[in-house]
Amino acid sequence: MTISRQKLLLVREETFEYNKVIKNTRDIFTFVKEILKVQDEAQEVCYVITLDTRNKIVGFTEIARGAINRCNISLCRY
Repeated sequence: MTISRQKLLLVREETFEYNKVIKNTRDIFTFVKEILKVQDEAQEVCYVITLDTRNKIVGFTEIARGAINRCNISLCRY
């Protein structure tokens, strides 16, 4: 049997200017609404938002896309 080795690579799709410091959950809510625009999605979407040590957003990655009312995520424990 032949098997293949695969690698998942992250590719920068777009860049955004967003220089606000994240101080509380409302700041994250504003980012999600203004930049990610999840309210326009027809499906549930889960993102990981990465911050630097000064709580500025340095990136975000979509990690799961689900159905109209749920998004299944499995956590791996190593």
